[in-house]
Amino acid sequence: MSHHDPSKRAPAPAGSLSRPHYEVGNYLATEDLRTEQEYRHQRLRRLNRYLHGWGRICGLRVVPAQAAVRPWGVLICPGYAITCCGDDIEVLNPTPLDIHDYIWARPSVAGVPGLAAYIGLRYAEEWRRPIAAQRAACQCEEVINPSRIGDSFQVAVLWAVQAAGGGERFDLCAGQSALCPKCGADPYIILASVDLPKSEGQTLTLERIHTYT
Repeated sequence: MSHHDPSKRAPAPAGSLSRPHYEVGNYLATEDLRTEQEYRHQRLRRLNRYLHGWGRICGLRVVPAQAAVRPWGVLICPGYAITCCGDDIEVLNPTPLDIHDYIWARPSVAGVPGLAAYIGLRYAEEWRRPIAAQRAACQCEEVINPSRIGDSFQVAVLWAVQAAGGGERFDLCAGQSALCPKCGADPYIILASVDLPKSEGQTLTLERIHTYT
C-alpha cells in the first residue's frame, strides 16, 4: 500500500507552490524538471522579498563616466540588489550607460525638454552554452539550442518612475504584526536621479547625480 495517499493529505491553500511528486517507475519528463526548478526559484524569491526586503543592498552607486566623447555617460558601480519579485542582481564590474542614447524618448512640457532622468536596474536572463539539438528523422538542418540560463541584468534610462510601495514603518511597540512588503508592476530598481544640463555637450558632474538609498 502506498504511504503517499493524496486523499489523506490536507488540501493546499489557494496560490501555494507545488512541486513534482516522484515515485519509482514513473517517467521523468522535461516539464517535471522545469516544475522542480520553478518551485525552488519561487521559494528563494519569496524568502528574499519577505525576509530581506527588496531594493539596493550594497554598492551600485552611479557616478559620471568622465568620457569626453560621451558627456552624458555614467557608470553603475559594482553592488548587489534584490528586485521587487525577489530575484537577486549582482553587478561585478562598473557598467557604462549613456543617457544620450535614450534622448529620443525624453518627454517635454510645452516644448521644454524634461531635465530629470532616472537610472534603473532590472533582473534579466541570458542564454549560454549553445549545443546541437537532437534532430527529427525528417530534419536536415542542424538546430542549436542554449544549454544554460545565466543570471544577468539590464540598466536603462527612465524618464518617469512609479511611486514605490512598502514605505510604511513597523512600530514594534504598537502591538501590530509586521506588514508584508509591497511593490508595483515596474521591474526596475531606481538607483539614481540625474539633473540634466541644458546643453547636450555639457558634461555631467557628480553634483547632478542623486543616488537613491
